[in-house]
Amino acid sequence: MFNPKNYFDNENQKEALDFDEIKKRLDDLMKKAAGSSPAKKAFLETCIQTMQKAMDASAQREKNDYAGLKKLNERYNREISPENYEESFANPAYASARLGKDNGSLLSAFYSDIRRARAFAFHGMEFALARLYEGIEGLSSLLLTDSQKSWTKIPAFYCQWKREMNNVLSGIDFRRQHDPAYRFYHDIILNQDLHSQDYLYLYDASIGEYEIRISRHFAQMEKKKLHTLAETIVQGYIRGFESSNKDLASKKTVMLIYNIGQERLVKEIMALLENAGLSLVFPSPVSTPVNRQYQYDHKFDFSLTLTSEEIHRREKEARKTYEENRSLAQFYSGIIYIEKFGEKPFSPQMKDEAARLSKEQQPLYRELLGRLQAVRQEYMPRSESSFCIIAFPTPEIGEHFETLFDATVEINSLDNKTWETLQQKIIDVMDRARFIHVKGTGANKTDINVMMQPLRAPETETNFVNCTADVNIPVGEVFTSPQLKGTKGVLHLEETFLNGLKYENLLLHFEDGRISDYSCSNFQSEAENRKYIEENLLNHREELPIGEFAIGTNTLAYKVAVQYNIMPLLPILIIEKMGPHFAIGDTCFSHEEDHTTFNPDGKKITAVDNEVSALRKTDPQKAYTNCHTDITLPYEGLEHITAVFPDGTASPIIKDGLFAIDGLEKLNEPLLELRKR
Repeated sequence: MFNPKNYFDNENQKEALDFDEIKKRLDDLMKKAAGSSPAKKAFLETCIQTMQKAMDASAQREKNDYAGLKKLNERYNREISPENYEESFANPAYASARLGKDNGSLLSAFYSDIRRARAFAFHGMEFALARLYEGIEGLSSLLLTDSQKSWTKIPAFYCQWKREMNNVLSGIDFRRQHDPAYRFYHDIILNQDLHSQDYLYLYDASIGEYEIRISRHFAQMEKKKLHTLAETIVQGYIRGFESSNKDLASKKTVMLIYNIGQERLVKEIMALLENAGLSLVFPSPVSTPVNRQYQYDHKFDFSLTLTSEEIHRREKEARKTYEENRSLAQFYSGIIYIEKFGEKPFSPQMKDEAARLSKEQQPLYRELLGRLQAVRQEYMPRSESSFCIIAFPTPEIGEHFETLFDATVEINSLDNKTWETLQQKIIDVMDRARFIHVKGTGANKTDINVMMQPLRAPETETNFVNCTADVNIPVGEVFTSPQLKGTKGVLHLEETFLNGLKYENLLLHFEDGRISDYSCSNFQSEAENRKYIEENLLNHREELPIGEFAIGTNTLAYKVAVQYNIMPLLPILIIEKMGPHFAIGDTCFSHEEDHTTFNPDGKKITAVDNEVSALRKTDPQKAYTNCHTDITLPYEGLEHITAVFPDGTASPIIKDGLFAIDGLEKLNEPLLELRKR
């Protein structure tokens, strides 16, 4: 078995305490906490016990004690589960009520950091555990003092401790995620019995019923079917380099993000990539959140330490990390992301006690994202990497999980050549348009004109990408970067789910391609609704441009979604193939606008930037928003999508929910089948 402790033996870190010494010191702290006030005692004991449970689980992992690991997994999850969260220090509202409004949200954020102990323990990162202990020790010395002056020192202590913690982890996390010699996850995938679900508890993550059911489903799958799925993914990834005219030969690693339970599929992918001369590297695999409100409550904890000085420190640390790991960065080819869908819709509770970015911090946050992206772009330019995304349902989707899984496999396996030909017919019409008019029907208030970029040489150039199943699986969209000037109107969605969050009656108004006003009806007050959109959709900006306009053509996916009533549960990856969609934020060509790409018909794709991204040559900090959110209108919500030509004549692309261009009858077949129901 791979021993992660050995990987860190030569780390140039402050000498770390070993597990036994940390446990001993935690016991001593527990005794000291016993004499304090009930609230402080409870908080410190919770932090200490969480670390102890993490180290106990690590010891059981080393012995492959699956039964013990399962029990500790349940204990570790219990405190933040929805039924217990209201009285957990992980809940900033509870922490503030027990420990005071001044420091409650900060101490709750600290406890959220302590909950990383399980990952540190499982990965043998004693030096990181030692710093968690130092945090508890330092806080206890302040909390156990009755002096009010010591209480006011807590924010400064937390900021210093958090800064040191981030310094320690920055380079380590990069290496763990990009170095194929780090075999923690390889060891599980290659050396465990994947037909038994015991191996799941070897992960440094929460394991619940959905991970177990996913694993069972893949355990029962025929090897031939698994191999075919893996081929679809690997071939799509490699085809992404070919279609975008990028060199894969000089690369050695591929990052894979997968969902715990999918290990048999990952094992097949690993073998196929190795045959192509590529090694897999892994960040942490994904598991079902124990409590999504807990995740949301701590989404902006970083704001507690965000200052102008912190931005420059983070930028300097990032550059140091990339420089020290230049060869790992150079060999990185891109990412394969296996998404899941079917989770129950989530609309969060907004809490005043949770950490939030202040008005003054919002521009600092944007600056931080821009600076970190610039450093990454310098060492790992997007023009030299690619990606592939595919999605499968999770058992959380309900009783039809197995049926929907098979239907998703069919959707993900549609023929590229067929769709390439069909989509070219749409492109041929839209390349002649001055603008595209999109209008909703019934209760849908969408009414927007999307300006197309002028083509200087229509015989050799095109505005639209003919997107088949390479970087985005499944097949099915044509997309462009619209001209912002003149793009005007309103986009309305009666119900939509974006980045895992629910929006009701989302209205976005556009002037010259930029959001000029916005609203939704999630909450009773207009202020709360606007704040919700600003924080989660606008990325703390007052406006965002339209970065993409597209038309999805995967009507089979749409048919399945309507047939099983799962539209709200589908991921953007599939939803965007099921109708027109608009992306707010950066274009699809962000940071690789100067890399030349061609459609299968040989035409050069010229609509690769807009008036905002064009600023990269004069003011890079204003050129990118560092976000890209797709918002899709379903076919049934459309009155029409019409190409309007320079002379004022027009040609419908979609009319009354059906494709209206000759030769696209195949795309209408699933839609007509739905109408017969």
